[in-house]
Amino acid sequence: MKILPSGKKPFPFDEYAVEGILEDIGPYSIEHFYERRRARFARKRGRAVSEPSVVVFDLVIREHVSDFSRFSSARSPEYPEGYEPDENEDGWYRKSARALFCDRKTGAVLYVRDYKGTLGDARSFEEIFRAADEAGFSPDDLLIVTARTTEAVRQLEAKRPDVHILQWVTSDQHADPENPEWAVFEACRAELENPDTLRAEIAMKLVTEKRDPIPAAESEAGSNATPERPEYIHAYREPGVYETEQEELTKRVDRYLADLREGKDVSPFDEAWFGRYVRKVPVEASGKSAKKSKSFRWEVDDEALGATLRSVRLRIGFVVLRTRSVADPVDAFELHKLWFAATDDFGDYVLRTRACEFDLTEVDRTWRARAFIATLAVSMRMTLRWRLAASFLEEPELRRPYMEEDWELGPRQDLLDVVLGPLLYLKAVKRPSERYFTVEELTPKQSRVLKLLRVPVPARVLL
Repeated sequence: MKILPSGKKPFPFDEYAVEGILEDIGPYSIEHFYERRRARFARKRGRAVSEPSVVVFDLVIREHVSDFSRFSSARSPEYPEGYEPDENEDGWYRKSARALFCDRKTGAVLYVRDYKGTLGDARSFEEIFRAADEAGFSPDDLLIVTARTTEAVRQLEAKRPDVHILQWVTSDQHADPENPEWAVFEACRAELENPDTLRAEIAMKLVTEKRDPIPAAESEAGSNATPERPEYIHAYREPGVYETEQEELTKRVDRYLADLREGKDVSPFDEAWFGRYVRKVPVEASGKSAKKSKSFRWEVDDEALGATLRSVRLRIGFVVLRTRSVADPVDAFELHKLWFAATDDFGDYVLRTRACEFDLTEVDRTWRARAFIATLAVSMRMTLRWRLAASFLEEPELRRPYMEEDWELGPRQDLLDVVLGPLLYLKAVKRPSERYFTVEELTPKQSRVLKLLRVPVPARVLL
């Protein structure tokens, strides 16, 4: 392929050439690629290890499609089977599941399996074990990271007592007062108020509740309890997050209330979000001007605002992980972060490129290749995240400058994107009289990033 001349579009290939490459990537090519990766993984791993060496990220992905006119079938349904109208965006959505088998040491993706299933469906786990069998992985060598419900996880543990699983207990479960384990979660929240629980290597407060294993003789037949292995509940709190959210909400409500009292026009957005926290209070007027005076005044609805502030404390910045296989809370949190990042990455790379996979006509012949390339992109980011986490764990002080930069750019921004930022300006220049590219001198920030990600410094001259 010829690189386009200077001044043309900043893409290395012509769009028609790219389409040709995509059409050449078929099922055999993709399977052969994963086979080679698994073979290399098997050689590096060597003999059996004492802990699972394959991490399975059990992802539930929301797929949004804005227009199905390109893929419409002869029946022309209102929207294709399995999709529902999206209330937040124009178009349709459906939820599907994707199991990402990764090398636990490097983050390299070794195998991928797409399947249908909901968060509460324990049968979906069987798809993971079927995929593992096809890929040649032993069930004992898998650590499944998932956000499925506690009930689904308990059912799996009852069927497979030796399964290795790390469950993210979602806020819908740990913030529900009706949950049988509500007292445990509340005790963790209270303990996390202690500043001594802060761990610098992950910039989070953490506590761990260890439950002793149930003796086999005391385990009731047919119960969901898993004997012989202790259970760990790792709880984490991001410092200052929910306090900041509570303070910001209170300020916005006060500002909205002031506008109402002054008779100013309020936006529909503010009315929708903050109108629920104010109410009209009747006022009894007296005197000659009684008829002309207003019959009500605006006040804060303390009950409604208080309920939301309590909900913020329960949900925002609070993470609960349950496991019988990962005793180290720092290791468990890093695995959870990678699971969360993989979900976001696939949301960026995959959702709008593989809509044809579920279509009745399948007119786009390159959807499989696009999904494969998206998986490679996620795999590369996964590997970089693994290396970045390892560097931060070895030297926690290396995280500090990025925490400050992350806050300036937005506390919800992806840390990996912040770290990679300086590399956007790394250039190689080709002079008209030369046949090679010369890499510009690295800045201190760029050198620091390459060291953090354990990437070799590029050669000064590139042919």
